[in-house]
Amino acid sequence: TGWGTLTISDNTKNWTPGAYVGKFVVLVGGTGANQVRKIVGNDATTLTVDSAWFTTPNGTTTFRIYDKAYRYNTSFPFASPTAHLITDTTMPITPAM
Repeated sequence: TGWGTLTISDNTKNWTPGAYVGKFVVLVGGTGANQVRKIVGNDATTLTVDSAWFTTPNGTTTFRIYDKAYRYNTSFPFASPTAHLITDTTMPITPAM
């Protein structure tokens, strides 16, 4: 498994090349958690994302791949009880205060 500013690699995978283009990778645990990026390319073991990570993931990071990603905005004055479809992955997710 390896990490870069625009990639995530997992040598245990055997993904179909191009199968995840247009989907979203969400870092769900470890270093860099709570970041979302759109996948712009993949080969059998590596995902390439649309913009650099704010915090580069490492070996402690876990991730999931989703067809769509939603974000709740819990920060005043934009607080909303409903989720918003993510269209810009360059905006950081702001944790609740």
